[in-house]
Amino acid sequence: MSARMRVNRSATGNRRSGHGLEEPRTSVCSHCKAPHLRHRACSACGHYRGRLVTDVALKAEKKVEKQNARRKEMGEERAEEVKDEKKPQGVATTPEALSTK
Repeated sequence: MSARMRVNRSATGNRRSGHGLEEPRTSVCSHCKAPHLRHRACSACGHYRGRLVTDVALKAEKKVEKQNARRKEMGEERAEEVKDEKKPQGVATTPEALSTK
């Protein structure tokens, strides 16, 4: 039989350090009822404690404008068309979509 390797206290503590991890606490937004991290603005609507802190719609609109400008700069013909979904078109994945064809 071979001799067992000893494990010191720091190695034991490092191994057990993840045992106490929990999921982050969330609260419900008073404006849109979406879950968000505590003490942070809602990522869905931009409200915090009943006030509008960030305009999420304006940020999304600016992002689309920036993408369109970049596409025009790169020389793409369809710069105004922004795809909402990144899924491949024409591939049926749900049972409802398969049954309608």
